[in-house]
Amino acid sequence: VAFPFGHGAGYTSFEYTWAQPPARAAPLPGGPLAAAGGGADNALVANMSVVVRNGRGANGSEVAQLYVSFPQAAGEPPLVLRAFRKTTLLPPGGEEELRFELRARDVSVWRGGWRPWAGHFGVVVGSSSRDARLQQTLTLA
Repeated sequence: VAFPFGHGAGYTSFEYTWAQPPARAAPLPGGPLAAAGGGADNALVANMSVVVRNGRGANGSEVAQLYVSFPQAAGEPPLVLRAFRKTTLLPPGGEEELRFELRARDVSVWRGGWRPWAGHFGVVVGSSSRDARLQQTLTLA
């Protein structure tokens, strides 16, 4: 792949800061998740928010992306896109807070059914899969 998801040229640059980082530890719902969604699938595992600030001289909007890195034993790819949010058109120096949530299904793997995976996860927010701006470790049990 020549360019990561979200790659593009713009006339401004954006700065990211945590408004609310994810908690470092969180509980998981027990057992397999329902195939049709809802219930335990929808159980909130972590929430967080970031402030995206337009740092230069042109109006622009940014797409902030939330990636999860599963524990190695899960056998998942190194970074898995779980959410993205687009800012409004921000003037130079303008900023916007974007909220993200991780639900049980977001931290699940298929093992004859969707099962939440316990362990140490990486939470990464950035402008693309190759441009991590913020990182945090999240332990799920």
